Amino acid sequence: MDSTTSIAELTKQIDEATIILFQNQWVKSVNFAEINHACSARFENLIQQGINMFPIILESLQSED
Repeated sequence: MDSTTSIAELTKQIDEATIILFQNQWVKSVNFAEINHACSARFENLIQQGINMFPIILESLQSED
């Protein structure tokens, strides 16, 4: 997973991992709170990247005018 991974891709990966866990009956040993925390941190990172890019995008749009 790199910084270009979209939220849709992350969601798909989480869904696929959950299916595998259920198929293999590993659910009893999975800490879903930990998974949720990791995903929340990743989503927060993606949002922060977008916020950091906003001034660059805004400047680019203004220079086109």
